[in-house]
Amino acid sequence: GRCEVQGGRDVHLCDKLLTLDARNFHCWQYRRWLVDMRGEGVDAQLAFASHKIEEDFSNYSAWHERARLLRMGPGDESTLADELQLVRNAFYTAPEDSSAWFYHRWLLGRAKAMADGAVSPAGKEEVRSSLRGELEMLEELLDLEPGAKWPMLAGVRVCIILGGAEEAALAREWLASLRLVDPQRSAHYEHLVRELTPVADGSSG
Repeated sequence: GRCEVQGGRDVHLCDKLLTLDARNFHCWQYRRWLVDMRGEGVDAQLAFASHKIEEDFSNYSAWHERARLLRMGPGDESTLADELQLVRNAFYTAPEDSSAWFYHRWLLGRAKAMADGAVSPAGKEEVRSSLRGELEMLEELLDLEPGAKWPMLAGVRVCIILGGAEEAALAREWLASLRLVDPQRSAHYEHLVRELTPVADGSSG
C-alpha cells in the first residue's frame, strides 16, 4: 500500500543520510521504527549494521544496533563464534578505538551467561573453547601493540570468566600494567583484582 511505499522511500533516505553521517542517533532510531513497521526481518537489519561497521569500525551506533538485534534471540555458540570473529577484524585494524571494544565487552557478558546457563557439558565447553581462543588472540594483539589498554582489559575479563588459577595470574599481570598506563582508573582495576581473589583459590579452568 501507500504507507509501505512511503516507508520504503524513507528507509532509502535514512540509508543515504547514514552514508553522510553514520552515527546520527535520530536517523538510526527512525530507520529502526520504519523497518519494524514494514516487518523487515532481523537478518536484513543485521546485514545493514554489518555493512555500516565494515565501512567504519569506529561506528558505535552500528555496533549498538547489532547488539540490540542479537538480544532478540536466545544466542547460541555458533553465533557467538561468528560475532567474536567479526569484532577481531576491527581490533586488528584499529586496536585503540573503543567502539568495537565496548561491543566485545557485551559479547563477553553474553558468553558468560551462555556458559553459566548451558544445558549440556558440550555447550559449556564450546563457549569456553571460544573464550580460550579469544585469550590467545588478545595475547597476539598485545605482541603487536605492547601496553595497549583495551586488549589487556578485555583479557582480564576473559580470565575472570574462565576462572582458572593460571588465568588469574595472567590477569594480575595485565592489571598491574593497566594501573601504570591508565592511572585515572586505578580504583576500577583494584576492584577487578578483588574479583580475581576467590578465582585464584579454585581449580584451573
